[in-house]
Amino acid sequence: MAKREIWLDAAKGVGILFVVAAHTAGEGAGSWNASFTNAVFLFHMPLFLVISGYVFKPMERGEFFWKKVASLAVPYVLFLAVLTAAVIFKRVLLGSTPAPWELRQMVTNDILGGMYLTKDFGVFWFVTCLFFTQVIYNEVAFWAKGPLTPRMISFVAASTALAYIIQDRWPLNFSPLAIAAVPFALTCYWFGNLVRERNFGPAATALFLGAVAIAAVVGVNSGTDIQLNMKSSIFGPPLLGLVIALAIASGLLLLVRSLQSSRIITQPLAMLGEASLVIMFLHQFFHFSLREMGIENEPLIVLVAVLVPFAIYMLLRRSPALAPWFLGSRGGLPSRLLDRLRHAIEWRAAKYLPNAFETIARYVALLKITVRWATRRKGQPSGLNEELIVSLTSYPPRFETLALTLKCLLSQTVQADRTILWVAAKDHALLPDDVLSLTSDGLEIRLCKDIRSYKKIYPALIEFPGASIVTADDDVYYAATWLAELVAHAGEKTVVCHRAHSITVDESGLIKPYRNWTMDVPGDDDMLFPTGVGGVLYTPGSLASEVVDEAEFQRLCPNADDVWLFWMGRRAGSTYRKASAKWRVIPWKGTQDSALYLANVEGSGNDAQIANMLLHFGPPEKKERQPTAPLRQPEPQELSAKATVG
Repeated sequence: MAKREIWLDAAKGVGILFVVAAHTAGEGAGSWNASFTNAVFLFHMPLFLVISGYVFKPMERGEFFWKKVASLAVPYVLFLAVLTAAVIFKRVLLGSTPAPWELRQMVTNDILGGMYLTKDFGVFWFVTCLFFTQVIYNEVAFWAKGPLTPRMISFVAASTALAYIIQDRWPLNFSPLAIAAVPFALTCYWFGNLVRERNFGPAATALFLGAVAIAAVVGVNSGTDIQLNMKSSIFGPPLLGLVIALAIASGLLLLVRSLQSSRIITQPLAMLGEASLVIMFLHQFFHFSLREMGIENEPLIVLVAVLVPFAIYMLLRRSPALAPWFLGSRGGLPSRLLDRLRHAIEWRAAKYLPNAFETIARYVALLKITVRWATRRKGQPSGLNEELIVSLTSYPPRFETLALTLKCLLSQTVQADRTILWVAAKDHALLPDDVLSLTSDGLEIRLCKDIRSYKKIYPALIEFPGASIVTADDDVYYAATWLAELVAHAGEKTVVCHRAHSITVDESGLIKPYRNWTMDVPGDDDMLFPTGVGGVLYTPGSLASEVVDEAEFQRLCPNADDVWLFWMGRRAGSTYRKASAKWRVIPWKGTQDSALYLANVEGSGNDAQIANMLLHFGPPEKKERQPTAPLRQPEPQELSAKATVG
């Protein structure tokens, strides 16, 4: 377990004292109360967000989510339920028994959270806001790779802009669970993470405080109303309200840290800081209960509203049965129940979510190509010295969605010199009108012998031997820059692809079964194996001359053109490159029912055909050089065994 930093707990202790004092003063009638409350509201909740961001460490998505469920969501639900019962009991004792409609309203408010929770429950909004903030920021942190990367800066700028749009367009919006406060909270949380990463010294913090103080004075003198109330989506004057909150939080953190050697001050504050979540949940109940009993002495109210929840925290802390429920500590029944819940959700998510995401991605792709086709313009020249040909084939089960893929290929930012669809003579009459009509947009439809998937490249190699040929599949979506990215990596005797696997070998040097290769590798690799679904560019001379030996590929690899073409590229001594780090396959609906991969991958057809290639040509080594760790030539009996693996 990581050692707690006393000064951070002390800072939370300072923060929770300000929270209790401000809420107490906000209900008072003194002349100073409103000013004090407004001043504290400028920073008290941002302070907790900055502290939370300061201690943030990226974690695997699932682990982080369930950790926050245990530490925040479970205590939130338990305290809300117990406090609801306590409020009802209090009203009964005071002779104001809630009517049935009031009970229904209380339950509704408990479910909605956020601004629907008032008085005794008024601060509960912050916990749900913090939960969503932490989960979102953890997700973004893995994508952005640091608080000062362009990605993170762009995200924070967008979050800040969204916060002020919400303030301008939807003030007092009663968003469920305080979701409307999350964009502003994300910026505060990021600032805490930035402070931790950059470790700003006293001089930098003082400079920041001074600059913000000057800006605040100028704003006040110019009549700017400086207020901040995150719960109500009041974030202050654009940017000024934010930087004031962050500056005050920075100053308080610097002050508390400078006092950490004085344990007589920091130790009591740190104890309050450890109990801050319980005090956050409970202080308003005791505050309003005292006022309802006629007590108006505000220092006394603050004292009771802090010390009684602190005493409850100490009791809960000593209870192994209650601590996991109310304090979010590990172990106990809550952990076991959450583990079961997590298992139940995750296996269902693994089963159903991929299909749901694929469906959403397919509809998004359909929308994109519809817009692209309606607004298409002529693409730029490829810049290659030779002719650039996009070549593909199809067959009747794919004809229904074929026009979608063809429109993708005909609306590229780089224009091919030819886009050719090769179809078997017997299938030509079955082509739908939406495909035939594309001939007026540059599509060439040519007839050829039915040699299955080889139709997409074999006839093109025969008729255009000096061209750069890009193969494409007929059943997926291709982005507008798909061809440009391939061309950008083209070179002499080069094979360029968007999607590829890495061939792996066992301890004896034999190629492992296909399903045990490293799939979808992000970058170049010495044994890069392109997959045709992402599209592959073959420059002139990048394939060995025997690539067009129909009798051989029909005998050795009748159903695995990817395997045949890979061996031919290696035999030609070609360089293999990846055009993109990640290429997502988005197939059109219904096109995968008869896909070749069902036999090659799921049915281990690739392994049998790889075994044929090994037996006939040997390992896929480049002719021009020997690899640093040469693959071993397998014996015939080993090839037979490999063909049936998987």
